[in-house]
Amino acid sequence: MERSIVTARRRLWLGFVALIILGGAGCNDSTPPPLFTQPTQTRVETPASDPPEKNPPTAAEKEEARRRVDIAIAAHGGPARLAKLRSVVEHMVGVIGPLPTDQTLYLQFPARLRNNVEMNHPEAGRTQIVLALTPQGGWRTSPGQNVELSPSEEEDTRRELYLQWLLTLAPLTGNEFELRPLPESKPDGRTLTGVSVRRAGSPHVQLFFDQESGLLSRVFVPRWVEAGQQKRREIIISKHQKVDDMTLPAALIDRRDGERYLEWETIDYRFERIDEKLFERP
Repeated sequence: MERSIVTARRRLWLGFVALIILGGAGCNDSTPPPLFTQPTQTRVETPASDPPEKNPPTAAEKEEARRRVDIAIAAHGGPARLAKLRSVVEHMVGVIGPLPTDQTLYLQFPARLRNNVEMNHPEAGRTQIVLALTPQGGWRTSPGQNVELSPSEEEDTRRELYLQWLLTLAPLTGNEFELRPLPESKPDGRTLTGVSVRRAGSPHVQLFFDQESGLLSRVFVPRWVEAGQQKRREIIISKHQKVDDMTLPAALIDRRDGERYLEWETIDYRFERIDEKLFERP
């Protein structure tokens, strides 16, 4: 009898984990929305990117935005060093919602991602879900499942990959982005200078840098779409660390509509050639 109860609890737990990591259906105030998502039954009709500004940035605005980005890139280590982030393995430890979580991201920017998420429940134990994306499509596995990503899952995951790419700052040296300076802000007493980043077919992202250090401190996405829901997304980088002569995030909080979604207490980095087989569907 006791064994059957434990088995039932574990099945419920696996379903709960699948909802958190892969689906937005059934989320409530105590359950965070998904990290890499699948569609809910009702999806919002939202374009892949925000509408462009009515007027293009002036020459003076372009120059100021570029100056701010160049300062930030230099503060983080410079373009040559940041190029290492094109192929990187990131290991995070923290929580998604209330659940202790261990996550490993294999990133080959701008087109490949593999996400290994392991969550721990005091009764049901550890559960792992893996999701991968390539230019040809994607797949995910969880206990008892091995499936291709649906078109909407793939779309959501590509948006996430794009945002992770922007967080490295490395792509901002290119000309494919429309950059515009934002007004200064002082959310916690520090002065932040901001830059609006737009690219056709991608979400509008706002990056904010500490005026004194030049380091990326806050990321804001006014219209973030995942699992058929549109929310405001905000990432607060609470601590930085030195890694291979670069200054990179060491801890962060990721919020949706002002509510904490996840918090990484530690972030470790490895710079290596990632085996292409990791992205292949098992």
